[in-house]
Amino acid sequence: MPERYADYHKGRVPVNLPHDAKNADIDSNVDRSNAVIVTVTSDGQAYLGTDHSPLNREELRDKLRELAAKQSEEDRMVYLSVDVAADYGAVVEVCDAIRTADVSRVGVLAFNPRHDWPARITVELPPQPNPNEDLSQLRPNPLTLVVTISGDLEVKLNQEAFGSVNDLDPLAQKLQQIFRLREEQYALKPGYETRTDLPMSERTEKTLTIKAPRRVKYGDLVKVIDAAKSAGARPIVLQLDDLTN
Repeated sequence: MPERYADYHKGRVPVNLPHDAKNADIDSNVDRSNAVIVTVTSDGQAYLGTDHSPLNREELRDKLRELAAKQSEEDRMVYLSVDVAADYGAVVEVCDAIRTADVSRVGVLAFNPRHDWPARITVELPPQPNPNEDLSQLRPNPLTLVVTISGDLEVKLNQEAFGSVNDLDPLAQKLQQIFRLREEQYALKPGYETRTDLPMSERTEKTLTIKAPRRVKYGDLVKVIDAAKSAGARPIVLQLDDLTN
């Protein structure tokens, strides 16, 4: 367990980050002066960098857009330093501001028990919905995987129950089984059919979307993100639209 008196926040508003994220990776970029870090406190207030004045969604979007423009597209990422007790709904609002600032990758900060400093799990944000798109013309993708967290913390994979937030082994084992089978059957990601320079594990379709009610606590969401990464899901996408309260 990390020592709580250490200044992990480097002058930012302090929060209680998620713990026991066994699959979070050390990311030295977090400590760079140009790292873009958004803090969300347990009461849902959002702060940018070391500024201790809370920002609304529009203010945050505009400031993020300015900062993102200074980053290369390859390095463009916003880090989330969020209190475990924050409602996911507050995080959704921040993520929506991030994607409207033309940033799609987010680094979720959490403690890996093997390290004494916050680490990172990368997730992706979906594009903003197109109000002119005719969804009735879209063909369903048979390889789509969606993990849904219910209000009582039950976990489902494509509407089939697989444990709960407090027992994620059934979910992780099922995902591992699916990904192994897909590798054997050459179920590849679109555009990777000819990428023979990559191992099959990186060419296989392993995209996973996580959907949760806005009232779920952020710490519970991160548990599911961590389990999905442990099973090999990549990318992990956070659904931001059409969520229940």
